[in-house]
Amino acid sequence: MSENMKMTGGGKGWRIIKKILGFILPFVILIAIPVVLIWIFSAYPYKSTPDNRQDFLEQNWDRYITRGAKWMESYDVEGFELTLCPFSDDDWDENISPEEAGFICGDVTVPLFHDLPEGETITIPIAIWPDYENPPIQTPLFITHGGPGGSALDMYPRWFYPNRIGGERDLVFIDQRGTRFAAPNLMCPEVTESSSDGLEDYQDYLSYCRARLAGKGINLNAFNSPEIARDIEVVRRVLDYSQINFYGVSYGSHIGQYLAAFYPESIRSLILDGVAPIPLDYLNRSVSTHDRILNQHISNCEQDPICAEQYPDLLARLEQTVARLDKDPVSLRFHVPNSLYSFTDNVDGEIFYNYILTSSYLDHTYASLPYIIQQSEKDHYDSLVAFFEAYMMKDLTATGLYYAVICAEHSLITPVNTNENILSPSMLSWEEQDQEEYQERCSHWKLDRPDEMLTVMPKSNVPTLLLSGLFDPVTPPGYGEIALESFQLGQHLVDPVGAHGVAFNDKCTKNILEEFLDNPEVIINPECLKDPDRKKPTVPPEAISSPIIREAEDITGYTYLFSGLIFLVMLPSYIISGIRWLIRKKKGTLPERSPREKRLIRLFELASWVFILCNIGFGIGLNYFINLLSEYPGYWQANAFPAQARVILIIPPLLILVLPAVVIPSFMLWKYKKNVFRRSYYLLHVLYCGGFGFYLISSGLLLAWAR
Repeated sequence: MSENMKMTGGGKGWRIIKKILGFILPFVILIAIPVVLIWIFSAYPYKSTPDNRQDFLEQNWDRYITRGAKWMESYDVEGFELTLCPFSDDDWDENISPEEAGFICGDVTVPLFHDLPEGETITIPIAIWPDYENPPIQTPLFITHGGPGGSALDMYPRWFYPNRIGGERDLVFIDQRGTRFAAPNLMCPEVTESSSDGLEDYQDYLSYCRARLAGKGINLNAFNSPEIARDIEVVRRVLDYSQINFYGVSYGSHIGQYLAAFYPESIRSLILDGVAPIPLDYLNRSVSTHDRILNQHISNCEQDPICAEQYPDLLARLEQTVARLDKDPVSLRFHVPNSLYSFTDNVDGEIFYNYILTSSYLDHTYASLPYIIQQSEKDHYDSLVAFFEAYMMKDLTATGLYYAVICAEHSLITPVNTNENILSPSMLSWEEQDQEEYQERCSHWKLDRPDEMLTVMPKSNVPTLLLSGLFDPVTPPGYGEIALESFQLGQHLVDPVGAHGVAFNDKCTKNILEEFLDNPEVIINPECLKDPDRKKPTVPPEAISSPIIREAEDITGYTYLFSGLIFLVMLPSYIISGIRWLIRKKKGTLPERSPREKRLIRLFELASWVFILCNIGFGIGLNYFINLLSEYPGYWQANAFPAQARVILIIPPLLILVLPAVVIPSFMLWKYKKNVFRRSYYLLHVLYCGGFGFYLISSGLLLAWAR
């Protein structure tokens, strides 16, 4: 073979290799970039929770003990076992750990039955957020949740941090026995596993949970209000506080009344929010409480000239929707949060009606409810879907504790009075059915009535602030009046815009709480509750119902992310291309480009910049309306944007129209650009722009403006 032929063959072979590498390497680079990014984010996570949480915990405890010994002659803390804060993983959104923020978490061991102190024991989780700068003689505020079965550690630490509520005093968050972080807990995860376990209905899953708990040797007769109240007294003694202030919401207010009856000398003051009076009998009152809240919402709209004009005949329209759904249920798709799984379910009149009642637990539902009813007439149920999806995120309530308390302590269920004059006649049959179902469930639990259960609340001299929300669907203001009769130093305030639990809603109620804690025996001035600015305007009919509002913050983040990625791809390309152009111009070796190539490049660059700028504009606009809606919670609950947002929501369809002008020239320029990095540049454009386009399509953003 001649030398010339060897050279020719070698050149041809090298050209083939270059062509193969020129095709493969861009994809290799494309794959390498996300791999590197994943490695960076895993090596340097955004959330900077320190690895030495235990060190912070022990330092906090030393400060706590040192402070106590300094200010108190006899100070003895025994029976408290330090643990890392259990709420740090799922429920703590800060960039530092709870321990670094100053929280002290631990377990207190208590008797399973307090009349058998030497018998079996269980543990109660607590979280202390001390005021390290002030002496502990300033009595702490003990805080527990409602339910029964709610977890205080799940909710309150992240609510209170970093803006401390309650003045200069220690805050002690207590989970009741049987709740999520207690040992044992009475959680019933079967509810989320019912489809895979073949459990056909709620009763099946509940019976399965009851059998599982009993099979673990858990004596369910130990989980009741008297035992829970005695647990809190044990925590007070363990932490060596002479007296405490106690806050309880809903069922937590029920526990507060037990504390006042059992340990009046230990209680400096009580704050009972959303009052569940003694005896615990709200199931028998469900017809009257549900009818009252519906009447309250209807009356509120009728008495508001704007709402009355925009939403006439609201009750009749609600009844028509309920009747229509009973006759012809609508099939809705629900997406399970944090998963790819979704399912469809039928929504009938009863489910829709119960949604109306349950959503009234949220603050300012009065502002969203008329719009929600109007949207149901158009078969738009975005708010209902979002509501139920939010409750599917995770089961935070200890359902086993709920039924252990309700079935043991609730009065015998009395038949529904079918002669009651109520707004919604169809409600009577549903309420009767619900009561029958409660009776059936409780028959499976077979629980004894607690010996120390209070059927009458004794008179108490403990200074007490009772708080109620006018729009509370389950513990209305009338319940506060019932409980007030037992507190000789009690005062009852009704928040005219409040729902279920009002103490921490805004500056007004927080100031009332702190004023009371500073001097519990002084009569509170409730004038700020009457401030007309506290009441939010009704969501207008022209608002844009959109399923994306609950994910608006995530969408904004994705918008900025994709815009940033595209820009980061373009910037180095412009710098390198500019340098190469200067060098070639100086050498006089600028390449000649065909008119077609020039047109493709101009189209590609123009479309890319339009895509980026529109994307950024969409993110900025969406962020503006998110901040705006923070002042108008009714829009959040109604899953709606103001009508002005249509200008912003029309951008996603425009982006999809621009997308082909980015993607098609990218592929057509492939044959003109032999350089590996230039080809990678076009591939990255296709990936990022195409990926965001797919996200826009799959998220439902394209038609959001038309709702």
